[in-house]
Amino acid sequence: MITYDRDKCIRCGTCLDVCPQLTIDWGTDGIPIQSRPHDCMECGACAMNCPAAAVHVEAGVGCFGALVNETLFGKKDGCG
Repeated sequence: MITYDRDKCIRCGTCLDVCPQLTIDWGTDGIPIQSRPHDCMECGACAMNCPAAAVHVEAGVGCFGALVNETLFGKKDGCG
């Protein structure tokens, strides 16, 4: 899951541009939102490329987390 610090976000759109899964869109208030969290690979590209350090990625809740849980623990959480 991706969260945004609304006070830090400068609305540059970098997070949208670098997301390989296209899971981020513009919110109605001009702050990016993760519109398709189940498709997120949790690669961290959005957070690493944010010039304002306004993006935080919570690992273990998206597609990548589901694949790891299935592989290591046999949990069928689904992925996209």
